[in-house]
Amino acid sequence: MTGYRCALFLSTIVAASTFVTAQSTQSGANDAPVSIYSLVPSPQQPEPAPPAVRSPAPAAQEGADPAGLVHLSVTVTDDKGKPITNLTKADFVVLEDGQAREIATFVGPRPGELTTPMGLGIVMDISAGQDRITSMRTPVEDLLKKLGKDSEFYFMEFSTLPTLVTPWTTDHEAIVTAIRRVRGKEGRALHDAILDALPVSAKGTRQKRVMLVLTAGADSHSKANRPRLMEGTRAADVMVYTVIADGEESLSGRDTGALRQAAGELREVTNPTGGRTIHARGFDELETAIADLGKEFAAQYEISFPRGAAKDGKYHQIRVGARGQNLTIRHRAGYIAN
Repeated sequence: MTGYRCALFLSTIVAASTFVTAQSTQSGANDAPVSIYSLVPSPQQPEPAPPAVRSPAPAAQEGADPAGLVHLSVTVTDDKGKPITNLTKADFVVLEDGQAREIATFVGPRPGELTTPMGLGIVMDISAGQDRITSMRTPVEDLLKKLGKDSEFYFMEFSTLPTLVTPWTTDHEAIVTAIRRVRGKEGRALHDAILDALPVSAKGTRQKRVMLVLTAGADSHSKANRPRLMEGTRAADVMVYTVIADGEESLSGRDTGALRQAAGELREVTNPTGGRTIHARGFDELETAIADLGKEFAAQYEISFPRGAAKDGKYHQIRVGARGQNLTIRHRAGYIAN
């Protein structure tokens, strides 16, 4: 995880809409480079402009609830990547477009327990052959069983075309059954699958919404390009996580440069949503990565604040700071006020 040493009271913020490694130290190959800012901008570090985002389909524009609250799932880690779970509401500050906002609701984590029911969409690449599909399936099944009876799920598979196999359900066994029936096909329309899944995620009934994308590599068949994908994910109220499942052969010295490049490109998509991208080499790393994501979901703070923006259809930048030193904070970078 990227870390930044700073002695300020409210030490650091991940401005996930920009990706810069300056003044950072890299300690985790699977974590994306991020910009870290003080809450008080210096004259030498002007505020970056919010990303230019065009509104996607209406179903993906769930930036705030009808009461005007913007909801955030916030991940806080130390300089070794270990989750920090003992902060209180008073330890946080939220900025919208540079202006402080009062925290309206706050739910802190309890280690090992999911305190807020979540909506989890599983989006699985079925183009990599049956062995790779099986390697993805087992840890996902374990994750589903740990998320609790109050969470809800859907399952989408994709090759050249995305297919919603199982709509939203609270029955995790229905998802497990659907995953076990998957049979491989050729082609990988990764961008199209994520874009198709966004409006499905938006229809979930849980405020905490996560999309977990499992893929064996880079996109090869999508109609949508990466800029279009980034527009859609930045505007959606969905944390997007991607796991690139590399085969066991990657452990024997095979060149993985193409997959490393794919992971870097996907981080530009996932980081602004508050999620991240992991490149897992071999089954053991894949199993560990998905298990760690389950722990991450349970360690997140759930925060909401009243939005200050009118319904102007524009993108509004969010920053979150917390009391402490050497912290890294991840959350979605902003929302569209519709």
